Amino acid sequence: RRGAATVVKPPFVDASPSLRGLDLAGALEETGRLVRAVGAGLGAVIDNAAERVWLIDENGVPIPPETTLLLLVRELSAAGSDGALLVPVTETRMVEEVAAGNGIAVRRTKASQSDLLATAAASDDVVFAGASGGGYVFPDFLLAYDAVMSLGKILEIASRSDRTISELVHGLPESTLVHEEA
Repeated sequence: RRGAATVVKPPFVDASPSLRGLDLAGALEETGRLVRAVGAGLGAVIDNAAERVWLIDENGVPIPPETTLLLLVRELSAAGSDGALLVPVTETRMVEEVAAGNGIAVRRTKASQSDLLATAAASDDVVFAGASGGGYVFPDFLLAYDAVMSLGKILEIASRSDRTISELVHGLPESTLVHEEA
């Protein structure tokens, strides 16, 4: 039986709910070094508003957010959840591929966080809503992006498996979506 321990790097505090104060690439690199140094099984970077989370595997390698989304979709659909998973129309078609055959529906929303959340709120059967920007919603818990709940779900998935995080994401398809930031 494995246990869990938390090592926290002192955060840069910024009252802004945006990513403005977060050097994501630097935070992922620094967290990766910390994961390797302490021999952790997983690392995470959470944004200032605790809405989005980015994962680092046990080797200190950042997991692309598209891959984290696919991991959550695969594991939630494989767990036999009844209901629907929501993703924006801009997400990779691989979402349907990893959920296929498990009896859970994948539904698409307009390509905005507000539409994703509004659709989740208006539907009684939604068990998960997410986008590859690192934001994930578990409507039974909270109808908003929640990095801590998302990290808890990732830890739950990892605790039920005898595989490492890198092994869990290894078989997932690689997304070829191109993202452009303005």
